[in-house]
Amino acid sequence: GINAEYGEQLEEVFQDCIQVRPPLFQDGCQFREMLTFILAKICLKDWTSLDRYEIEITLRDLADNLENALHHGQICRQRPEEDIPLRDPKAKVLVPDSPFSVNDSRDGKPHQVSRLDISFSFPLESSIRSDPKPLKFLIEIFEEEFSFILDGMNFSNWFDTFSAFVKGVIERRADRMMKWFDGSVAQWPIDKDIQQVKEEFERQIEHFRKWMPCSEKCSECYVLCLNRKGHEGAHSCGTNHRCQL
Repeated sequence: GINAEYGEQLEEVFQDCIQVRPPLFQDGCQFREMLTFILAKICLKDWTSLDRYEIEITLRDLADNLENALHHGQICRQRPEEDIPLRDPKAKVLVPDSPFSVNDSRDGKPHQVSRLDISFSFPLESSIRSDPKPLKFLIEIFEEEFSFILDGMNFSNWFDTFSAFVKGVIERRADRMMKWFDGSVAQWPIDKDIQQVKEEFERQIEHFRKWMPCSEKCSECYVLCLNRKGHEGAHSCGTNHRCQL
């Protein structure tokens, strides 16, 4: 009848709204908190805008997930199927990647990095404190990507290319993080709360840049150190110090 037809029309309209509007809540706890807040406002007959509360939810979500997203390129949960990709709420799309290339010191030609996933993970700080070779995972990816194996005779060229590769990886992640932040708060004028979270993003990103190779001289030879910048303990080039001739 007429009611059924009207219901179908309403369903189509609301379905479009649901698809167009970006998700505000990351999980059920946030939704419950928002619902409690709305009910409290109704009880108090407070009819002021909810914009301030939406800003607070967004900023808290950004701050709470900053370290997670910075190291993993997405918001990782306990189960992989629950991982949340970084989205730009205003553009309603995933935060885009920034492709980069590295000049290969062997021939001076640019090499387009293509095998590194956008959600490539760095170990969290808590897991690397006892790791004697924290850059090992980056070295393995680099040597596979460039087919450039460190053999003791090519260290200078290898180190230059590897350093440029790591810098590209770091800056790609830093760029995505700031795009995620800017897109998340773009609908509101910058105030002191937004600026405070932005400055925390910038501080965390600056600390993240310590993933660059140390580059001080090895404690046992004159080759450069392959540990992370600011590492503890002796400088190490990662080689066995045996002549390859």
